Amino acid sequence: MSIVDRRAFARTLLLASGLAFAAACSSDLPTTTARAPEKARPVVINSSAYYVIRNVGTDKVADVESAGCCNGYWIHQWTYGGQTNQQWQIVDLGNGYYKIVARHSGRVMDVESASLSDGARIHQWGYDGSTNQQWSINDTGSGSVYITARHSGKALTVSGSGTITADGVGIKQYTYTGTNLQKWYLEEI
Repeated sequence: MSIVDRRAFARTLLLASGLAFAAACSSDLPTTTARAPEKARPVVINSSAYYVIRNVGTDKVADVESAGCCNGYWIHQWTYGGQTNQQWQIVDLGNGYYKIVARHSGRVMDVESASLSDGARIHQWGYDGSTNQQWSINDTGSGSVYITARHSGKALTVSGSGTITADGVGIKQYTYTGTNLQKWYLEEI
């Protein structure tokens, strides 16, 4: 028997054994057709608009601490008061990622020291194109989004000690688990 004949014979045996297995297990197969999951709706961002980024779990907004204009001021949550340090421009970078720019300072959300760790703080910094300053905006399917850092894949999360709904609680990066403290409403203003 030639090599070609042996391969054809082996394929025939394999096919026959697979059909026999399927017939033997057919009683275990579901009788209804499974529905394919729906595709996530794309998030539509107007790059020329400003947004309030409001946490689903606390109803507070992303805010630059003390309305600071320099590098290094922390991003935390605060009750919305209409200040420009609570307003963000979400600029499409054309590569599936966005930079999130504070209206009052022109600086962007940045993961401190490009950390890959859970619990790393988010602050504002001058944009230099680093991946710790680039964010994906992901639809949760319920009117909110989760926002992940390009370099780490970790999500913006309200995290701190004490009362989690208090003004001044920090925004950090953590592995996404789907908690409401990681979900945000983008409210165009």
